[in-house]
Amino acid sequence: MLAFGMLREKTDLPVEELAISEALALKTRQANFTLNPKGRGLPFPPDWEKPKQPASETDLGQSKKAKRPDFSCPFRNNTAQSAKDAYLDYHIESKRLGKPSSSGWNFNKKYVTDGIHRFLSFEHRYGEGTYSGAMIGYVQNMSLKSILEEVNSHILHSSHQKTPLINFLNDDFDNEGVVNTSQQLFRTYVLPSPFALRHLWVDLRQ
Repeated sequence: MLAFGMLREKTDLPVEELAISEALALKTRQANFTLNPKGRGLPFPPDWEKPKQPASETDLGQSKKAKRPDFSCPFRNNTAQSAKDAYLDYHIESKRLGKPSSSGWNFNKKYVTDGIHRFLSFEHRYGEGTYSGAMIGYVQNMSLKSILEEVNSHILHSSHQKTPLINFLNDDFDNEGVVNTSQQLFRTYVLPSPFALRHLWVDLRQ
């Protein structure tokens, strides 16, 4: 949350998704450094644009083809009985939210098809081997209610029919400019299942 606050304070914040995520990557490092002396930070900040790491022999040779989650948080499972299960990544995908671009790019639809679905599809397999992951929504315009209605409409009519709708506990952003909730996904092509997908939307409206 501290990193989101730092991002919102940036006066020259770019509008493009990749550039926002790059700025957030820097803020996560700064925030983690601030929190670590107090014992509340992560051992390492999230890695930005890191390819999915090989977990078994069948993954070798795939690094150049590997999909790249926007952020990956490495962690160790100390209860694991094998190297395959011992080193895992918490994957985070980020997307812009708001009105379509002048070229017709539908950000709210892409949040579903190029975001949530990447945790469900065999092609991307985000969150593979873990029980949770996250989506970050960069809200650039439109009301929270309108965006949520559009996103849920695309979920409802998507190819993954069992995906539950997103419901935030609050009707608007909190004092830090963030709303969050969790969504339970039942996955067929990616294990484990069920999978908890956390949604964090940050208010970047000017």
